[in-house]
Amino acid sequence: MNRLPLFFARLVVVLALLSAYGWAVKHRTKGDLNLGWANAVVDQLSGFPDLFKQSVQEAQALPQTFVPTPGDFVPVQRLENNVLALTAYSNEDGGRTIDLRNLRTGASRHQWVVPSDIPMKPHWRVHHPLMLPDSSVISFITNRSPLFRLDAGSNLLWRQDSLSFHHAINADAEGMVWACVQQWERGGRHIGYRGRYGMDGKTVNFL
Repeated sequence: MNRLPLFFARLVVVLALLSAYGWAVKHRTKGDLNLGWANAVVDQLSGFPDLFKQSVQEAQALPQTFVPTPGDFVPVQRLENNVLALTAYSNEDGGRTIDLRNLRTGASRHQWVVPSDIPMKPHWRVHHPLMLPDSSVISFITNRSPLFRLDAGSNLLWRQDSLSFHHAINADAEGMVWACVQQWERGGRHIGYRGRYGMDGKTVNFL
């Protein structure tokens, strides 16, 4: 069968549909066409490029390390006892601050500012800071920057650059620090280990 006539036939149908849609949009814009229930379909389809452009602009305006809290957000606070949490966030200077905060009162008990010579990119986050008894803190930023320790005054005590760190950092009873690490070469390719497990008769894939 010659496919050329079929191709042109389909092309004519597509052009006819596009022409009809363009005509409908034109007259909907002029306000002299009422398509009943189809009005909403035509209006939404014709407005999609503007909506897509607006979505891209909003996404580009988002901070690299957090999502802004909605203006109408109302927090729920039911804590009766003080609960201290070690958190981290982007500060006004584009750096990172580690903060020991009371979740009941919202008050900051102590802060550490990550030194500017620690490798940093706009979207990199501070991972799992660990506070030690002497008020020093150990942490790292993503899994491509050094593990570092800051004293109570945010001064750098040491840093470890030869390994790639990932998530949890823990201290044992003897003061040793344990961390999940892997060796990597600077500029090398990241290795992802794909795994799977069975749960409720289903196979679940994970990295």
